[in-house]
Amino acid sequence: MPQSAPARAVEIAASTGAVVRLTDTVDAAFVLMERLRAEGLTVVHPFDDPDVIAG
Repeated sequence: MPQSAPARAVEIAASTGAVVRLTDTVDAAFVLMERLRAEGLTVVHPFDDPDVIAG
């Protein structure tokens, strides 16, 4: 997540067991997301994910 993300959003994600990594910018967050996905980690897209949309 970018460091500009609301603290509550960061806390909620972390409370579910997610590992939250903060980046300087939104663009950097998406770059990191793609790198983590390439490393085999499960990434939940912030707005283009069926579970996120349903929630």
